Amino acid sequence: MSNYFSQLPDFEYVSRLPDSRISDYIPVKNLFMRGKLREDIFQDASVFTKYKIKGDDRPDNVAYEVYGDANLDWLVLTCNNILNVYNEWPMTQINFENYLLEKYGTYENINAAHHYETTVVKNTTGVVIVPAGL
Repeated sequence: MSNYFSQLPDFEYVSRLPDSRISDYIPVKNLFMRGKLREDIFQDASVFTKYKIKGDDRPDNVAYEVYGDANLDWLVLTCNNILNVYNEWPMTQINFENYLLEKYGTYENINAAHHYETTVVKNTTGVVIVPAGL
């Protein structure tokens, strides 16, 4: 591997070495530092490859399709500003169904009307009788 970790910042950490005291600190790499793409890169569409998530695609499947290497899943996530794959990546069909069943209880409740919303209703002179969004 190249000098990837040399780009990460150091911070002082309590030394756990056998010959150290509790007050000793050593510099270590901050592995929790997240890399981020520059905002101006997102303005140039030619830098990115468009890909539509199909079915139950995972980041590693997309990386293999686009880059030919499933280990580049981190690149797919970084380029799409995804920090938490569980909350920000599309759910699989089974996970989505389980989520809906947990939220609504039964399949009948999932398919039932949950609420109604009005559209604007005006009289002949243009006066609003029923506003939209109720």
